[in-house]
Amino acid sequence: MVVILTPIVFSIFIWWFSTGLLLFLVRLIDRWEKFPSRPKFSQYCSVIGSMPIFILGLYLYHNNLDVVTNGSIYTSFISALIIWGWLEFAFLCGVLTGPNTATCSNSDLGWIRFQKSLATILYSEIAIILTYIWLIFFGLGADNYFGLLTFSVLYFARLSAKLNLYFGVPYINFEFLPGPLQHFGSYFRVRKVTAMFPISITFITCAAFFFLEHLFHGASGEFSNQVGFALVLSLTFLALLEHWFMVVPLPDSKLWMWMLPGNTEFNAKRSRQHVT
Repeated sequence: MVVILTPIVFSIFIWWFSTGLLLFLVRLIDRWEKFPSRPKFSQYCSVIGSMPIFILGLYLYHNNLDVVTNGSIYTSFISALIIWGWLEFAFLCGVLTGPNTATCSNSDLGWIRFQKSLATILYSEIAIILTYIWLIFFGLGADNYFGLLTFSVLYFARLSAKLNLYFGVPYINFEFLPGPLQHFGSYFRVRKVTAMFPISITFITCAAFFFLEHLFHGASGEFSNQVGFALVLSLTFLALLEHWFMVVPLPDSKLWMWMLPGNTEFNAKRSRQHVT
């Protein structure tokens, strides 16, 4: 039981801590640049200067593909989080977003709205897809595939979340949008759930049961595989929880708000923003 509980607790902690750290750094840069509406010098320097972290994540991922021990599986799990974290950091800084930086007009509907929405995140999506293809190319068929599984869960859960924000959900944490991404809020819809939400929940739940079955009934029964599936399973349940936060009125933002540096200008601009 300890073999299973330890990675679950570790996964929950690293999810909470890494998310808080990412938001803290992005908000801190916003304070330096006085809440910019476009990425500025600090954003570009921070993203470029942190690229060695991205390279470190790739190195750890490749270095553990042929090693299946508890330590190597934890390392593979962390490597996927590092790779994903840097891509998210570049995105939240506004450096790796898309060619469209304009807000969405109320007259933009249907295909036009979809095109503009995609254009706001196009560069980020291309970077993530290319990274994912790289990880699949080298990781598919490897002995230690838990880094690839971790990135897969992160990718599809985030894709599902983006689609739900586009089609509409009742509750959205707009307060976490940094300065360079304020125009993103105009592409979100605050409304009753659409058919996209039950589809997302169904797929994520099926993935969770798949990992759960492998956790307790895996053919190998090795402790290392149990650790790996426990890590990925807990991450999948966290993705499921994040989706439910979109439709249930829970103060989930308080999990990280207390960690963020105060910003009077941010709060003032946030209070003046109206989302339709």
